[in-house]
Amino acid sequence: QEEYATTAIQSCKRLARLLTDILDLSRIEAGKLSLQPAHMNLAELFWQTRDLFSPTAKKSNIELRFDLDPAIPAQVLGDAARLQQILTN
Repeated sequence: QEEYATTAIQSCKRLARLLTDILDLSRIEAGKLSLQPAHMNLAELFWQTRDLFSPTAKKSNIELRFDLDPAIPAQVLGDAARLQQILTN
C-alpha cells in the first residue's frame, strides 16, 4: 500500500509539472517567461528527479542513474524550477 501511495503522489507531482510546463510554454510564446536565478544544489535536484522516475524505471528494468562531475561546484546559480522541467522532459 505504501508503494501504491508513493506512486500516486509521484504521479500527481508529474501531472502538476506537466500543467506548469504547458503554462510556461504559453508564457514563452507570449514573451513573458522570466527566469528566477538563485543558488541551487545540483545533486539534490538530480536526486529529486531520480526519485520521481525510479518506480517507472524499476518496473521497466531500466537503470536510472545521474552522474555529476565532481569538478562542478555543489552550489550553482540558476533557475531550479526550469532545470527540473528540462530534466523531467
